Amino acid sequence: MSEFYIIRHAHAVERSLWGKDDLERPLTKDGKQRARSAFKKLFKRLKPPKVIYTSEAVRSFETALILKKITGAEIIKDKTLNPGADNLSYLTIIKSYDQNKPFAIIGHEPDISKFISFYVSENAINLRVKKGSICHIKNKCIHNFISQDVLL
Repeated sequence: MSEFYIIRHAHAVERSLWGKDDLERPLTKDGKQRARSAFKKLFKRLKPPKVIYTSEAVRSFETALILKKITGAEIIKDKTLNPGADNLSYLTIIKSYDQNKPFAIIGHEPDISKFISFYVSENAINLRVKKGSICHIKNKCIHNFISQDVLL
């Protein structure tokens, strides 16, 4: 059985205000707090991931660190998840991981929305994943689609 979470990194400093390499753009203080609160609430109800795959971007890695603190999961950085990742990048991780344990993938838009649409519906749905949202997928079906704003 395949069960995993696709997570868009938490709220980060706005790109237009950053002025440096986009991969170095960090989370905001509010983004960190919202992620911490959402993950604590969510993983009281759902099975926590055992492994977290994250892009190399600071904002994704910081989101992964927050999730690790709450769940104890191992973090693996994967450059194929950096902004601009394609469906094959996500599929490769899914197929390589032990399918009996939940895991998480933290990445970016529009990559996440494109992948979820492809994976669960062969591109039949059109969605946009907001910052900090969590999509729980089990056996190629979306079981939960959660915005951190709702869980606060």
